[in-house]
Amino acid sequence: MKRFLIALLALITFANTLTAREVYILNNSWRLFFKDDNSSDDARFVNLPHTWNTDALSERGSLRQTTGYYRRTLFVPQQWQGKRLFLRFGGVMNCADVFVNGAHIGNHLGGRTAFALEITDRVIYGAENTLLVEVSNAYRNDILPTSSEQNHYGGIYRDVELIITGKTTVSPLYYGTQGVIVTQSKASTESVEGNVAISLLGKKDQVCEVTVDVVSPDGYVAVTKSVKAKIDGKMLNVPFTVTNPELWSTYRPSLYRVDVMVGADTVSVNTGFRNLQITPERLMTINGKQVSVRGVNLCHDNLYCGNAITHSDYKADLKRICDMGANAIRSVEGPHDQALYDICDREGMLVWIDSPLSQSPFLSDIAYYSSRSFESNGEQQLREIILQNIHHPSVAMWGIFSL
Repeated sequence: MKRFLIALLALITFANTLTAREVYILNNSWRLFFKDDNSSDDARFVNLPHTWNTDALSERGSLRQTTGYYRRTLFVPQQWQGKRLFLRFGGVMNCADVFVNGAHIGNHLGGRTAFALEITDRVIYGAENTLLVEVSNAYRNDILPTSSEQNHYGGIYRDVELIITGKTTVSPLYYGTQGVIVTQSKASTESVEGNVAISLLGKKDQVCEVTVDVVSPDGYVAVTKSVKAKIDGKMLNVPFTVTNPELWSTYRPSLYRVDVMVGADTVSVNTGFRNLQITPERLMTINGKQVSVRGVNLCHDNLYCGNAITHSDYKADLKRICDMGANAIRSVEGPHDQALYDICDREGMLVWIDSPLSQSPFLSDIAYYSSRSFESNGEQQLREIILQNIHHPSVAMWGIFSL
């Protein structure tokens, strides 16, 4: 009986350590003030997505390049003690430094990609906590682009998420991704061969069980694999093969879902499989069929909201593009929000994503020059762009230089 109670207690304790992931959107109740205000006494209330270049704070017809501070409070319940907490920013233009209760948590250089930071050890449980994000949209010689024909509207212009996980989890810290990178090496009507790379967080050298499910468009689990993994800071690679797959194409955009489970923590990524090639005649084929590409450039601004584009704005833009008869978009000078490419995946729209290495304004004397920090930032942003978007079957091309 005693051994039974001990076993039952151990089972209950183990069950309590399994924590499903929770995600909260932190877009409301921010206050904004500027560096030249010298204090937050007159801070304005704003909601995200937000840019200071499209409201009354900006002079009409001018681009305000400055440093702004976004601040809000966050109540952290006592029951979150023992869990891991992360902040994920969809996009901050152009440089961001993040503080929690006055402590500097980290920074990010580059405005077109997402990034995440862990705040577990900096919050006070059962109390209100202060979040502060210092944002600058000034051009710098060590951050791409150093100049541009596009306006760099300053602000936190995409969603901010609070992610709560267990101690052992799929990491949100891997180059701003969800910690799951799905790639394919072969795709045909007979089979698809691919790999799921997983970034894990937990106690060093801890062994955990990881399950990967590849779910077909009709909801059937086409592949399931469970592996034992040791947390050692390296990516866990789980190869998979799907037989008789439904391939993605512009006329039949079939999507699979990849679920990665570590304990009660689950991360899901939608993807699709296709055989995309460019022939010697410079024609594009998808699954062996020629595709005539008719595309438009899609920049990062809107008449009414600058770069603080909402999901409904993206839907409206894509409707106009389809009405024009186009079947492809080029994301000029870096990626748009993931929501846009999710729609493209579902609608069969092709995508070309540029890097932020951009030409100078017309007739400008501004020029790029090489430095180690400039090159390092370019490499960082390029990795983020590719890793955050490689699972989208709609993304057909990458651009190194944005004309």
